[in-house]
Amino acid sequence: MSTAWVVGDGENSVDSAKVAKQYRKARHTGLLSLAGCGLHAIPDGAYDLISTCEDGEIQLEMFSTSELSKVDFSYNDLVEAGEDYRFARFMSCTHMRISNNNLTTLVLPDALRELQVLDVSSNSLTAELDGLDRLHALRELNVARNRLTSLGPSLPTGLELLKFSDNLVQALPELAACHRLSELCGEHNALHALPLPLPASLSVVELSYNELGRSGGPPLDLSNCRELRVLQLGSNELALCPRLPFDAPNLTRVVLSSNKLRALDGSDGGGELDLSNSPLVSELFLDHNAISLLPESLVLPLTSLKALDISHNALTDVPHILGYLAGLRRLALEGNPIRPAALNKSLYTPEIEGASINVDRLKEVLRGRGRPPAAARGRGYVPSDDQRRLSTEPQAYALFGGCLLYTSDAADEEDS
Repeated sequence: MSTAWVVGDGENSVDSAKVAKQYRKARHTGLLSLAGCGLHAIPDGAYDLISTCEDGEIQLEMFSTSELSKVDFSYNDLVEAGEDYRFARFMSCTHMRISNNNLTTLVLPDALRELQVLDVSSNSLTAELDGLDRLHALRELNVARNRLTSLGPSLPTGLELLKFSDNLVQALPELAACHRLSELCGEHNALHALPLPLPASLSVVELSYNELGRSGGPPLDLSNCRELRVLQLGSNELALCPRLPFDAPNLTRVVLSSNKLRALDGSDGGGELDLSNSPLVSELFLDHNAISLLPESLVLPLTSLKALDISHNALTDVPHILGYLAGLRRLALEGNPIRPAALNKSLYTPEIEGASINVDRLKEVLRGRGRPPAAARGRGYVPSDDQRRLSTEPQAYALFGGCLLYTSDAADEEDS
């Protein structure tokens, strides 16, 4: 009996004995893996489970819905899946992977009632997945790296993870009914806006490299996402700060780089970037905007902050409170018109890039500009007994592209 399928040529070919081994293994493990077999179509054996017995005779065993729970057809040359009526025989599958093929269409029959994880990333899909909204058990969907312009009119309400990065999606269907959605990953698309309200269950929002904010309007509203842990909205067209939850205790990473932000305190009529109730924020990226003021009220509560990038903005000064943040290890200020006297009278800002920053020295300079915060006795601040003022001896500190370096008066005199 012919298996009616094609394998690769030469070194990439797979002999029938090896494929038959995968069929036999599937009966014992419930996992059928035909990844990287050079398939141009799903083989008859995958539907009918044809295997070679030990005596060499061909035996046909009809597909058993109670045995097969996972199928993997990734890294092949499939151009379509689901159009064959036998595709419905995978009705017992909970996991299906058809990534890294050449799929242009995918039809999902109603029979796939048990499917929980579907990965069709890295294909050539252009049309929305037919039948996707009827997969009520689906928990994870990965359609990244395709050519999709839409995900369809609706999504399964039980989704917990949605990945659609590197497509051409311009708008998302309503997400409010997806009460379990935890991760929304859609970088490198063409989104102009998001459907509101967003699910309160969201913990990861990765939507950098879109066109959010292009059409103007009010600030992006994430105020009900109290479970938020990671927010990445870099390389969009946001002119106003997004409205974050008043209380987001799990938030650790905020990326707003390469947007059109001008104010962080709401003075531009937009929302204030308020992280006062997010004490676990350790990374804050605000670089490549047009920000002219870094509010002290923004950074004061960030006792867990380890990295702050506010380079390439319009800052003329920075708050001295930064010097008291004990955990701060990366502070990028280059590309700002910092005034020579902003940090110390002898500071100057020549246009020199690439110098190695001495964050500890910079923080010492900042501490020398002002008193510690009232809450400095708490965790996360430099202890008051370790505070050191800048020496009054004749010394100069040079800020090279946002990097504070020590120089001596003698060296300055030689240069002059």
